[in-house]
Amino acid sequence: MKNQTLIVITTVLVIVLGIQAYMTFQLHKRLNHFSGQHPSGSFEITLPDMSKTLWPKADKDDGPSKGDSWHPYEEMQNTQNKMGRIFNKSLSHLGKTPEMNLQEKPDNYVVTVNTPGADESSLAVKLEGQTLHIAIKTEHAKDESDEKQGKYQYRERFVGEFQRVLTLPGPADATKMTTEYRNGVLTVTVPKA
Repeated sequence: MKNQTLIVITTVLVIVLGIQAYMTFQLHKRLNHFSGQHPSGSFEITLPDMSKTLWPKADKDDGPSKGDSWHPYEEMQNTQNKMGRIFNKSLSHLGKTPEMNLQEKPDNYVVTVNTPGADESSLAVKLEGQTLHIAIKTEHAKDESDEKQGKYQYRERFVGEFQRVLTLPGPADATKMTTEYRNGVLTVTVPKA
């Protein structure tokens, strides 16, 4: 009985070691494939073009084209801006953030933010490097429920504080930045540096 148990345990261990050796070989093979290591020992790294799979509707100036060099910092900024747009767009559908546009002109950047009902004195705009910070506070009129004013049956308009952060595409001059609030739209004009 002891011999049979020892044979079974030995067989199981040989099978497990065989599977482990096979998986280690496959892992090593895949690592060599991803790192570009050739059997000759030389290295060649090629990055696949993921622009169509990650960002199907990429802008024409997003990412390097063939023959261009890759700039990781710019790529990181582009990705951050895209993620910010996706995140902010998804939140704007919930009525929790104001809609924002960024327009680049030859001499400046123009940011417009829809802020109906904002208290003009609560608008705070600050530029740190290329990062634009916008804080806005909105309030409803006092909720008077007398028959003359009428009673709200439904409300979607957000009340509270908005904070938006936007990275500008290039250097900007914070000392010459101007803001204007008219008809519920905040316009921030930032000259390029």
